[in-house]
Amino acid sequence: MSIATLTPSADSVDDVAPATFADLLERLGGVPPERIRLQPPPGTATEADALANEHCELIDGVLVEKAMGYPDSRIGQVIASYLEIWLAQSKLGFVIGDGAMTRMQTGNMRIPDVCVTLWTRVGGTEVPGEQISGVVPDIAIEVLSPRNTEREIERKRLEFFDSGTEQVWIVRPRTQTIDVWTSVSQMSVLGIADSLNGAPVLPGFQVQVLEVFEAARRGHIDLNIVRAWMNN
Repeated sequence: MSIATLTPSADSVDDVAPATFADLLERLGGVPPERIRLQPPPGTATEADALANEHCELIDGVLVEKAMGYPDSRIGQVIASYLEIWLAQSKLGFVIGDGAMTRMQTGNMRIPDVCVTLWTRVGGTEVPGEQISGVVPDIAIEVLSPRNTEREIERKRLEFFDSGTEQVWIVRPRTQTIDVWTSVSQMSVLGIADSLNGAPVLPGFQVQVLEVFEAARRGHIDLNIVRAWMNN
């Protein structure tokens, strides 16, 4: 595990409207143009448009398709499964998988691949019923796809922290590492020899980073880990 203290970059978004399509792509973090929906026209999309277009985030009035491939989705499912079982034991909160839209302080609508929200943040013990949640998660998790860019993920990460998220996990399938951000400037890189845990947000949750990637490949989680949780 390596730990880094980083200086967050200056705001990637200014108040000047993009003049060209190239400017728009730059503003959105260099996303591939095929991920930009042109209907409704960029800059005019609304929350209703975001709800009508599956797997699209709403960023500065632009519908941007989420980048998620088959193996990347499987990794997100493994993490969500372990979190679901652990939260069933701890009763601290709940997990949501890909597709849950969350309203940021900026007004953008973001969709984390997986997220965890504690009941203390909700103020009750019922999952909010809105189609777009106004409750930001305690932990937001992104599994990088080949079609993601570092700059778009950085902007998304900063938006989550600015909106009140406690941790952001960036899962990197190509290097089999996980970046665990605990603030806008504090990040630990976990390798396959390390354990992924959610402390202090999820005290006691722990799973090997290697297991995350191996379970994704073999098609099932390790029930021995589940039994160990149940026996504690």
